[in-house]
Amino acid sequence: MRRRATLTLRALAAAFVACATLAHAATAAYASASILGGGSGFAALEIDQWRADTARSPFNLTVNYVAQGSSFGRAQFAAGTFDYGASDIQYVEGEIPTLTGNGGRCHGKSLSACFVYVPVSAGGVSFMYNLLDANGNRVSNLKLTENAVCKIFTGQITKWNDPAIVATNPSFANFNRDITPVIRADGAGESYVFSEFCIADAPSVWRAFITSEKASAGADSLSGEFLSGQPTSIWPQQWGHSVPIAYADGTANYVADPGGGANSITYVAASYAEVRQFPVASVQNAAGVFTQPDEDNVTTALGYATPRGNGTFQLAYSGPDPHAYFPSTYSYVLAQTTGFDRSKGAALGQFLCYAVSEGQVDAVPLRYARLSTPLVNIAINAIAQIPGAPSKQNCFVQGAPPPPAPPKVLGGGSGFVTGPGGVPLAGAGGSNSGTSSSAGSGSNASLGSAAGSSAGKNAGKIAAARAARVAAGLAGGGYVTTTTVDQQALNDAELARAAQLHQPGSGGTPTVWILLAGLAAAWAASVLLSRKRSAS
Repeated sequence: MRRRATLTLRALAAAFVACATLAHAATAAYASASILGGGSGFAALEIDQWRADTARSPFNLTVNYVAQGSSFGRAQFAAGTFDYGASDIQYVEGEIPTLTGNGGRCHGKSLSACFVYVPVSAGGVSFMYNLLDANGNRVSNLKLTENAVCKIFTGQITKWNDPAIVATNPSFANFNRDITPVIRADGAGESYVFSEFCIADAPSVWRAFITSEKASAGADSLSGEFLSGQPTSIWPQQWGHSVPIAYADGTANYVADPGGGANSITYVAASYAEVRQFPVASVQNAAGVFTQPDEDNVTTALGYATPRGNGTFQLAYSGPDPHAYFPSTYSYVLAQTTGFDRSKGAALGQFLCYAVSEGQVDAVPLRYARLSTPLVNIAINAIAQIPGAPSKQNCFVQGAPPPPAPPKVLGGGSGFVTGPGGVPLAGAGGSNSGTSSSAGSGSNASLGSAAGSSAGKNAGKIAAARAARVAAGLAGGGYVTTTTVDQQALNDAELARAAQLHQPGSGGTPTVWILLAGLAAAWAASVLLSRKRSAS
């Protein structure tokens, strides 16, 4: 009897340990944990596409995302409400105390020991507009100088037939209509990047905006960043005919409305205009060329950005390459690296590995730009630091097309000098100096012709990418649309409302408790056996 009881206890303990081990292995292998994140509206359409792609076999991931602005994403991640965040900019100085405080995500740890920035998306901040000519035909060839576009969104140009607009659009001479600038009502990365662009390329326009807003709105209603002449995520709200709307989807929907959106213009990721089949303005760059936010032009512009060393980049807006489209930017996922649930980390890691490899096929059809090799290297090195994520060697999805090489830009950009692991090092200015393939040495007219042809080439690339996607059967052969985005938004908004009940981070998982139960059972069995042996 005693021998039978001993065997039973041992079997029970072994069963507990075996179950715990199998459960842990299964969790790590299949990364089935549901994860919730949010933030950047700029990158949202690309993120939504990756969510749709990885919801299917062989990934079977449940990735939720609430696109309510970069400021929202940084705040929710800092508070520990979301499993991951997404932002077009890094944390600003005033946000760090919340992030590192005892009640914040990092609980007193340094930022580098707490989380990583994972670059996932690149694209142009575009100027989507709704304008019909006298015959009721949609205008699709709007050209704006840097000064003009900044004056429109600061109330200093109010009519479509303003001389500054007519100078580059002669057919607008009779467009005696009020411009309706649609601005973001929430904290947005697009607002930050666009304001930084105006500060850099139209400084007198921006200074005049600060002066006028101080006089009309009062300093108490304006952000400290704006008043001090710094880039701001909160665009001043009340001036001229401006219409503040929350979220990127909201501004794009307003402009696309056939009635209410007439004569309006907004700043938003080019993808939002693409899925709604609306035009975006060509913006004049430092070479005097009017360019569109297509992949080649965005990639060229980002060739002038400088690595900060933490995975993010300091953007530049005045590179001399005639192909550059400014303003262009990156978007980053914020991912915890210490004290994070491994099953959630496994799901997030697999999702991000897909995003920076196979997921980059989605970039061009959705009018983003693919990440170049150095950016993918930065991303993979960061992803590998997430608990439970694939290793660097196993991150890039097998069979995915290789990322493009970094751009060679006219005049030399910040460049990418790689260190150990292929990570670009900061302070490598000029390493990409060289000659743009079609820069030439002729007149501005010839430059404009060369740059203009890139739009046609990009259209061909989009068509080819879509055809390849259909042939491969990816995501049902299609891309996200405004309909699918709206459906997802309803679900994600509900998740956001319940976010206070959602506690990601360092809490133990069922697997951990099963493992602890197994160990406890094994310990109890050994103690019981020892006592029985002593008694006998």
